[in-house]
Amino acid sequence: MRIGVRTLPSLLSVTLAIAVAACGAATPSGQPTQADAESALAKLVAFAQAGNFTAMCEMGDGNCQRTLNDVGVASVPAKAPVVVGTRVIEASGNSLGGRVLEVCGTNGSDGRTYHSEILVFRDGANLRVINPIYWSGISIASGDRTAPSPNPITFTCPGQ
Repeated sequence: MRIGVRTLPSLLSVTLAIAVAACGAATPSGQPTQADAESALAKLVAFAQAGNFTAMCEMGDGNCQRTLNDVGVASVPAKAPVVVGTRVIEASGNSLGGRVLEVCGTNGSDGRTYHSEILVFRDGANLRVINPIYWSGISIASGDRTAPSPNPITFTCPGQ
């Protein structure tokens, strides 16, 4: 995805959502494991494929519906994404941190490759997700900058 006029507000929204989530009443009870994060992703995939976007957005952040409107419900991928990377964002200061899953696949509307990141974090006993619209092409900010989202035309997703 090239960063353009429509993408920049989404990237800023994800960064803001992380900050808002970090300032909420949640308390960290350990970072999610890889298995925890992949389990949360599997739930998102099941909800998306069933068209249950309300349940998806309940797991996610306040930008979920807007992101879904931006990408369109017709773009829901028919297949689960491939996890191509992961990293941990450590809790610090006001940030709860969490586990980022880097995912890719093919969207359902035009067969284009997507490459996105989701952040899974603990909200008490529950797992919550920043960027539950996992096929949106949005990257998760960590540190003091957001890496540009890769161009989907040049990104090759293994196994797709």
